Amino acid sequence: MMLTDPAAFHRLAADPARAGQVVPGALPADLDLLIGDPARAKDGYLTHLAVQPDHPGAWAGLALALRALGNPGPSCCRGDRN
Repeated sequence: MMLTDPAAFHRLAADPARAGQVVPGALPADLDLLIGDPARAKDGYLTHLAVQPDHPGAWAGLALALRALGNPGPSCCRGDRN
């Protein structure tokens, strides 16, 4: 959408709560990450995971947000070897 219909993407970015209505399964935090606000995305994913801790997409999004913030997580999660 960001590439094919920028105007629609900007309208959606102005109202992230609609993310799941426009893109099935998307969270407002996903949109925050796309528009370049990883701190807000991190907070959104953590809020979502507090209610739905078994949502793999939210965990993946949280990992991407943390990485964008310069926190790649513990070495066990990065694939580093001892």
